[in-house]
Amino acid sequence: MERFQELRQAGEHRYAAGDYSGHKAARAEMGNMAMSLERDPQMESLLEGRKKQLGISMDFDSGMRLGRQLALSHGLGRGRGIGL
Repeated sequence: MERFQELRQAGEHRYAAGDYSGHKAARAEMGNMAMSLERDPQMESLLEGRKKQLGISMDFDSGMRLGRQLALSHGLGRGRGIGL
């Protein structure tokens, strides 16, 4: 959780400083961390009660997996469209 928060802050600082590639790299790592929760149910279970600290809005559907909620709440998509 600390690493995720550090990456979020670093990404914000890099963006503010004009380092867009650094910002993108930090967000990519955050996205990878969020998606890795889907492969680790035990870690996901441990973090479920810490949504507020992770910056997850309580407005998300409670049936949604934590990793997906984390990715959506921070705008960490995989860059794939749904193709209408």
